[in-house]
Amino acid sequence: TGPGMAEEDQSLLAVVLDANPEAWTRREGAAWSTVVDHLCSFANAFLLLRPDNRLAFVACHPSGSYFLYPTPDTGKDEIGETPNRLYTVREALTDKLINMLEAHSGCTRQDTMLSSALSLALCYINRVSRESPGIRPRILCCIASPDVSAQYIAVMNCIFAAQKNGIPVDSCMIGKDSGFLQQASHLTGGIYLKPDIAGLLQYLQTTFLVDQHTRALMKLPLLSSVDYRASCFCHKKKIDSGFVCSVCLSIYCRFSPVCNTCGCGLLLLHCFLPFLLPPSFLTCKSQQDKVPTAVSCQEASRGHQQKLNDAVYP
Repeated sequence: TGPGMAEEDQSLLAVVLDANPEAWTRREGAAWSTVVDHLCSFANAFLLLRPDNRLAFVACHPSGSYFLYPTPDTGKDEIGETPNRLYTVREALTDKLINMLEAHSGCTRQDTMLSSALSLALCYINRVSRESPGIRPRILCCIASPDVSAQYIAVMNCIFAAQKNGIPVDSCMIGKDSGFLQQASHLTGGIYLKPDIAGLLQYLQTTFLVDQHTRALMKLPLLSSVDYRASCFCHKKKIDSGFVCSVCLSIYCRFSPVCNTCGCGLLLLHCFLPFLLPPSFLTCKSQQDKVPTAVSCQEASRGHQQKLNDAVYP
């Protein structure tokens, strides 16, 4: 740390890069090589802010998530060696991306493993935070793939982990909006932005380069609305309303007598005991009708449980 630099001003930036070839081929005008080049320039600008800043790149691919930088080949992040460090980052990032794509060229899956990449980034941040307790970590997601409903639970767990540890998650969306990343940025205090691909580097440097304390002095883009719709556990589709198991909080778009996650029996109490609970209805836009709320007898409140016992055993 140089003179006049507070140790707690050291930052750690973990970049999650979408490396799904199928997603980038569907984005007209969004050449993946151009995006990677802009990210390298952005990373170099971040390293030039302070000689002791830490940097990490994680790629999310349909076959899994992979560390691009730092790697065992490059060794520990070269703190303080700015000229050699900038060259090492660009060279390591390019080489690892090429090797990863060639090694997994036969992958037939199309879903990007965003949850796996976020988990890997959080684990690395946790390790570095133990080594440098005063460091300020954050995550930047540069994603072009759509949301995968099957990863809803895993992604939300990562979001809650980042929120609990005070790690902002910034989102740079190339393409359609992502409900997952909207929630991640909103809950963790990060920035969600859909930049113009032609000026991507300018957006990166003017919006995502500064740290959390400097952002309080700037007028940055804010989310006008957040898509908080959950994904049902049965069909992995986003729903506006549905049935919730009160034991494990699993969500279903249709009523099921038994929860498929925890095995708890679900009952529509007001169908046979209307005096226990007032009829509660949720508007189901997909079916345009009214469906009753599913509740679990096992997790009912003590008052309701007592009424149930009195009714069954008068």
